Amino acid sequence: MTRLLLVARLAVVPAGPLPVPDAPFLRPTIGEMAALPALPAPVLNAALGAPVAAALLPSARLRGMAADQARVRGAGAVGLANEIAAKLDAPTDEASLKSWLEKTHAALLRDRPDLFALKMRKAAESDLAFNRAFPQLFYRLLSQSKDATRLADTPKLRLAGDLHAQNVEIVSYKGGAVPQVNDFDDTAKAPAGLETARAFVSAAILGRTAAEAGRLFATAREAYLRALGMGFKEWAADVSREEAVADAQPKKKHWRRDAGPKLSETEAARARELAGLGEKWEAHHREGAGLSSIGVRRTLLVREGRDEAWELKELREQSALSAFPGAPDSTPVVKRMAQAYEELRKVPVTARTASSAGAAWLVRERQGKETVLDLKDGDSAARVLGGLAAQLQRGQVADAGPLSSVADALSPETASGLVLRIKKLRVALVGLVEDGTWR
Repeated sequence: MTRLLLVARLAVVPAGPLPVPDAPFLRPTIGEMAALPALPAPVLNAALGAPVAAALLPSARLRGMAADQARVRGAGAVGLANEIAAKLDAPTDEASLKSWLEKTHAALLRDRPDLFALKMRKAAESDLAFNRAFPQLFYRLLSQSKDATRLADTPKLRLAGDLHAQNVEIVSYKGGAVPQVNDFDDTAKAPAGLETARAFVSAAILGRTAAEAGRLFATAREAYLRALGMGFKEWAADVSREEAVADAQPKKKHWRRDAGPKLSETEAARARELAGLGEKWEAHHREGAGLSSIGVRRTLLVREGRDEAWELKELREQSALSAFPGAPDSTPVVKRMAQAYEELRKVPVTARTASSAGAAWLVRERQGKETVLDLKDGDSAARVLGGLAAQLQRGQVADAGPLSSVADALSPETASGLVLRIKKLRVALVGLVEDGTWR
């Protein structure tokens, strides 16, 4: 297979239908069931994601359900959550959080309650996990803050979309190590202040007390301002000495051992074709991976004797940034993804985009060892986040000087309020999970 490094653009490759999880998305009545056996199995399977096949279903009700399901799956349940979040007020307590979660995740709760419950459990584990799980909630909270107008007036740039501490990986660069954004699921062109706000508040959440959170917010902001005046090579040499980078240890990934259930051979063949891999690669479900993206269709391709793996991940049209009304542009996700990898990722990865069954996918190689940011030293992690935010933005403008005003768009008072709100809502989620609300 020819591997395409993302230094120019990601290719869009037409392919056959991708595998879908084995789940009862269509729930026919007894009368409708009588007509179903006459249809070929491939037609029924394809109806879950292909409107043309859905037209062959025997009743208007089933055709409508299939069309709705195709829309939900095409956009992705997570993308739909982002769209809904823009129309709802942010939650304030346990009752409103329950309502908000069930409305923004309605498709996932209805179709995969097991994955919905998994996401809630993982999000309740820590403040960091909660912040990571619901980027659309963060942007909605931001949109309802007193700084919303100032943030919206900052320059529109290409944003990573979800710049938090656990979305940073450490990669080799010119004999050293440098932080890079791990994924661009929520990338879009939007006000630059939204990116810095996400990075600064994510740094503050590392603090155990309000005073510590305030200090980490200020540390991330100062690192942003400092890094605006540094080219990437200079910043990379500087940041490589940070404890959060230098102390980060590679973690061996046991892709084959930890893979989910195998796909059927028909589904696996389609996945291998899309990835451009041979028959020795096994295909497994991976919908429960990650945190904010739990529920997104994912397939992992592994091979005996190989440390690396290939992941197929559905791309969602709706960015989490859409929860800040008027923020993101309407560029198709395939183009946004290509531009983000080309412009924002200085150390390329082996990946490409592909189209299948009306959905867009990222096909990316995953290494046998991966290194994430070390978070033991909060101040160091805050400096990395602030500096990385600056590096993502400074290359998009002729003069980085005016970007210094972006750092002032979010006040320390608003940031402090956001941190406290996130921590309070996480406690509310713990209560909901412990009470068995979504068993």
